Amino acid sequence: MAVRDQRHGRGGRLRGIACCGILLLGGCAGGEMPQGLQVEYASQPLGIDMPAPRLAWLSPVARQSAYRIRVADSAEALSAEGPLVWDSGRVAATDNIQIPYAGPALAGGRRYWWQVMVWDEAGKPGAWSRPDWWETGLTGPEQWQARWISGPAQTVHDWSDLTLDVDLTLKGTSLDVLFRARPEGKKFGEAYVWTLSDTKDGPLLIQSVRHTLGGKNGGQRTTELGRAALPGGPLKDTRRRLTIRAEGQRLTTLLDGVEVAAITDASQTHGTLGFTAKQADAALIHRVRVTGSGAPAVETTFADNDNPFTGGRVRPEGLMVAAGVPSVDIVLPMEAPAPLLRREFTLPDTKKIVRARLYWAGGRPAAPVVERGAGWGVGPGIGLHRL
Repeated sequence: MAVRDQRHGRGGRLRGIACCGILLLGGCAGGEMPQGLQVEYASQPLGIDMPAPRLAWLSPVARQSAYRIRVADSAEALSAEGPLVWDSGRVAATDNIQIPYAGPALAGGRRYWWQVMVWDEAGKPGAWSRPDWWETGLTGPEQWQARWISGPAQTVHDWSDLTLDVDLTLKGTSLDVLFRARPEGKKFGEAYVWTLSDTKDGPLLIQSVRHTLGGKNGGQRTTELGRAALPGGPLKDTRRRLTIRAEGQRLTTLLDGVEVAAITDASQTHGTLGFTAKQADAALIHRVRVTGSGAPAVETTFADNDNPFTGGRVRPEGLMVAAGVPSVDIVLPMEAPAPLLRREFTLPDTKKIVRARLYWAGGRPAAPVVERGAGWGVGPGIGLHRL
């Protein structure tokens, strides 16, 4: 039913319809106590930074004549009727949305509990709602103690002359090691590709160079440069060390300290390094160390789940390549990746995490924050997530 007020023209009709909407909202709740408590249009929100957050509820009566709101530091304080942070007292009003908090200043980073009761049009009081809560954000500059999170120091993984040491265990039939690799086309289309393979004739090193074909398809052409038999028996399930030395046009390969191949080629002059494989779990990379000209040295054993490469899956023994994504180049990125919001800490054995809050601020988030459990994001610029 639409309520119309002919005396006030269009404005009167809109006001009548709005009032009817509020009445319908109240009538949906049912029961004797208010339901659906919200703060700033959200249930149990985090990070509310408004000094007077607006409260709302679904009224259990057809026509509300008054309300009373109580706010406390705990649900127990509401049950015991004190001590209270704020008590509105009985307020004669039919409104049940956008009711501003009007108590003492709220502290930042704190949970506040609240409840509401209403009177019907006959003046009969109803029951108190069940206690609900909201949490305030960091409300003052003095509460922001964190340092600005920016990208890491620029590290370009772009070597010309280099020495690459890789400790690995072959788990499948072959593994490709890329060096002097550059992103051209849809993949790292310019690269040297050294393939370690177990064949029916024994372990083999196949040395190739990859070139991009260009065009819309972004295809590649791989040209073999040489082959060499490898000593020491089958590669599979045996930890081996591969060493590649690129000095100008001279490319030398060693396995477990023994030189197995040396060729001259001028096709590729600089780039990064990485791995690719045709099988999902082709090899475990235990350690990578590279030194050379053009970029700082890099060494990793993938400890503490640290993976500087663009893919793979870290296991206790090292990096699994290709970790379920075959034929994808897993490389050290040519430029430093975006920073991660990451904080490590250790708790005593006698303590466990009950609740945690992450407060962050920035211009526009580039990617959603991944949380464990429920969480909320509050606009671009401030995000508060419950872990």
